Amino acid sequence: MALIALEDIVPVKVRPVVRKDMAANGDAAAKKMPEPAAEPTRAPTLAGGFAAVRDDLERRTRESAHMVRLLEQHRQHLEATEKERDAAYDELARIMPLVQDSARELKTAMDQCKAGELGADLASLWLRNGKVLEELENVAATLASRFLWCRSAWEQYAKSIVVAQRLRAEAGRIAE
Repeated sequence: MALIALEDIVPVKVRPVVRKDMAANGDAAAKKMPEPAAEPTRAPTLAGGFAAVRDDLERRTRESAHMVRLLEQHRQHLEATEKERDAAYDELARIMPLVQDSARELKTAMDQCKAGELGADLASLWLRNGKVLEELENVAATLASRFLWCRSAWEQYAKSIVVAQRLRAEAGRIAE
């Protein structure tokens, strides 16, 4: 069995080494002549080889899978915060008529007392109005914290979307 030399398969083109400032015979006048373009002798190679491509594809696949999980988590978190925020607004809608009714009853009773009528129980009306206002204050504090929570969840989700879009754009550029 005879071995085949690499030179028998791939022709090698050898060019003589010529300095750019000197001709092959040593003449300095050749410096002004343009150098002929070199012809490629080998097909272009893949930077890093197939293993590098495989590693890059595996890395991108992991990044994509991670991004899908992250987006899903942020979406679920955002939905939960939106439900909590909506519940706080529903509570605000429930308490506002009570506050207004309590204030109106108290004002009417005070006006009657100013006019000389003593039939109203001002102490219980003051107490009721105070309790409803405390409840309104609690609802407002809850609503403010739900607002901040929802805003934070939205910003996390939006940032994740931006990163996912960047990953998709990078994958599109590489695919081209």
